[in-house]
Amino acid sequence: MLKEKRYIIVLIAIMVAIIMLKPNFSNAVTEYKYSDTEQGIEWGYELDENNNVINLYCATKSKIGKVEIPSTIDGKKVISLQGEDYPNLSGYNSVLNNCKAVSEVIIPDTITEIPDGAFYNCVGLKSITIPNTIVSIGYKAFEGCVGLNTITMPNSLTSIGSNAFNGCSGLKSIVLSDKLIEIKSNAFYGCTGIKEINLPSTLISIGDYAFYGCTGIIKLEIPDSVTTIGKEAFASCTGIKELKLSESLTELSESVFYNCGGISSVKIPESVTTILNGNSSLWGAFGKCTNLEKVLIPDLVVTISKGAFLDCPKLTIYGNDGMKSKEYAEANEINFDYITNPAKLLTPEIVQMVGSIHEHKGKQELFLEANIDELKTLLEVALIQSTGASNRIEGIFTSDKRLEELVSQKAEPRNRSEQEIAGYREVLATIHESYEYITPKPNIILQLHRDLYSYSQGNIGGTYKNSDNVIAETDAEGHQKARFIPVPAFQTAEAIDELCARFLEAWEANLIDKLILIPMFILDFLCIHPFNDGNGRMSRLLTLLLFYKAGYIVGKYVSMEMLIEKTKETYYEALQASSVGWHEDENSYEPFVKYYLGIMLKAYNEFESRVEHLKYHNLSKPDRIKAVIDNKVGKITKKEIMELCPDISKVTVERTLTDLVKSGYIAKVGAGPSTGYVRI
Repeated sequence: MLKEKRYIIVLIAIMVAIIMLKPNFSNAVTEYKYSDTEQGIEWGYELDENNNVINLYCATKSKIGKVEIPSTIDGKKVISLQGEDYPNLSGYNSVLNNCKAVSEVIIPDTITEIPDGAFYNCVGLKSITIPNTIVSIGYKAFEGCVGLNTITMPNSLTSIGSNAFNGCSGLKSIVLSDKLIEIKSNAFYGCTGIKEINLPSTLISIGDYAFYGCTGIIKLEIPDSVTTIGKEAFASCTGIKELKLSESLTELSESVFYNCGGISSVKIPESVTTILNGNSSLWGAFGKCTNLEKVLIPDLVVTISKGAFLDCPKLTIYGNDGMKSKEYAEANEINFDYITNPAKLLTPEIVQMVGSIHEHKGKQELFLEANIDELKTLLEVALIQSTGASNRIEGIFTSDKRLEELVSQKAEPRNRSEQEIAGYREVLATIHESYEYITPKPNIILQLHRDLYSYSQGNIGGTYKNSDNVIAETDAEGHQKARFIPVPAFQTAEAIDELCARFLEAWEANLIDKLILIPMFILDFLCIHPFNDGNGRMSRLLTLLLFYKAGYIVGKYVSMEMLIEKTKETYYEALQASSVGWHEDENSYEPFVKYYLGIMLKAYNEFESRVEHLKYHNLSKPDRIKAVIDNKVGKITKKEIMELCPDISKVTVERTLTDLVKSGYIAKVGAGPSTGYVRI
């Protein structure tokens, strides 16, 4: 009996093991092959649970000419085609798998959708028959089919997917479905051959970039059924001459008709309340429509972004008194407004600061003439301090010794940080030596940026950003969030061109005090943020350049970059305050202008103080330190002494202070960072 029990137990154990080890085929996919002898094609496919043919694809790579997709295979109904989201065992990922030789395709009426990537890059495809059963065309379904010239959409079709016909440049004629509801993003992007497009009255939404660059379209009528049109949906459709907008639109999105130079007149529908939201775009709904002459804006429009009609030189806006249209029309339509905005900045405080700087500038030449030789030391020290400070602001560090060696060109850079420091030294030296001959034009800015990275590996300098960037801030918990979204990458070149043109126009007109004009330019530069990296350093280099050109050369002898570093938090606060509403041209330049005027005043005060001490240059270094202490009212710190005597080493300052304390000439007060010295 015991043996029998043991036998039963062993048998059960064996059976369990067999069950556990048995392969699970429940999820396995079986692929079948079918030889279509009539067409000379081998098809690959799968079967669903109802024994219908699914994921059908052509497994013959060399097929030329016409392909008729079968409706049945061995009596089984074909209900779906292979798409890019369904890779099969043979490595095919679409119906024809990039088959470039096929010129014609016929789809059977057993199919209800054309899947993602179904005919992707079939460059030889010239015509396709789509049955009246198809309800949707998927993502990239016909992208790159440059040979496709005519297509008729079945009335069953309700949706055209993203990038469905992207790059089909040969497409000349499209007949859309009478039941079409949506055209998704990039659907007909770059279809330059399309001459006419009739949008059906069932259409509700047109996605971002849907018809971008369709330069052949001459007449465009958007039916009243359309409630939303995405950004840049018809941008660069330069052939459009007639435009009728939907009466159901409430907003004209950013850059929707950007660079449509053929449009001469537009009537904004009564339903519209907003023309360009402008969150991330310099160019508005009709930006760079250079032939736009007449726009009628209804009274219900409450928001018109500054860039809505930017660079429309022929434009006249029509609207009623007291409405947003009239307000916008009367305002200066140039985004970089350096003529009217400065008048708002002439507050009593700013006027006083500007007047004080003018006085300092008047003394500047006297100081320079009296101390030409002695100022050489200040210049050399400021070059080192400026290079170090501007890079430290961006988190780029090296030791004081290495910094001095790099700036004096006594050493070659050893790492990435030192490469960027050496690059900054090069550009700063160029500005110091040649500022009179450097004009802030786009090509010059690119050259300076190139030189900023002249020691760095890779070609990262001298080109505008190739991807959108975000100015982020970090909270107390270390979390980052977007503080400001600059101009998109694709608009950067035009934005810089416009910025420089308007700035130089105002500079030459000389109607605005350059002390106000320069910080305005720098703020706009930072809001554009034209480079992938180096924007902050470039802004400070351009600041020096422009102040020097305006005759304020104090930055050569007192490091303005170091003064900014010392007040870095205030600098960022002013930048943030002045950038709010910049895209909508509703920002205030005042905080940023006041900050830079304050830096300039501080620089001049320090310059005059340092020059004053140069009269003791015949004295020994310890005696010069004593003279500095004698002329200081109250406590003076070691750091202050070193700033006033930048040519005297830290060791000499410390030794002299120790000797003066021992002799009873001065007394040491405080401890740690607050340690100071007072005359007894």
